[in-house]
Amino acid sequence: MLWNKISGNAKIQNKRGANMTLGNKIKQLRENKKYSQEELADLLKVHSVTISKWENGTQEPRAKRLSELANTLNTSVEYLMGL
Repeated sequence: MLWNKISGNAKIQNKRGANMTLGNKIKQLRENKKYSQEELADLLKVHSVTISKWENGTQEPRAKRLSELANTLNTSVEYLMGL
């Protein structure tokens, strides 16, 4: 995978060349767990607007929230960040 920083929004490029933003990964993982934005927000003790901002790329989670998010979605911070 290649790591790119584009317009303040982290993008991941997979082996097939398709770009996947951090927000797209969050959304995909959330939907795989069948959580609504509101349900995920409740689990993380944040507002649902925050989840929406993470998913649409207007805001990124801080380190502490990123770790909590990864744990809640059963993934790793490294996966989310494309490392």
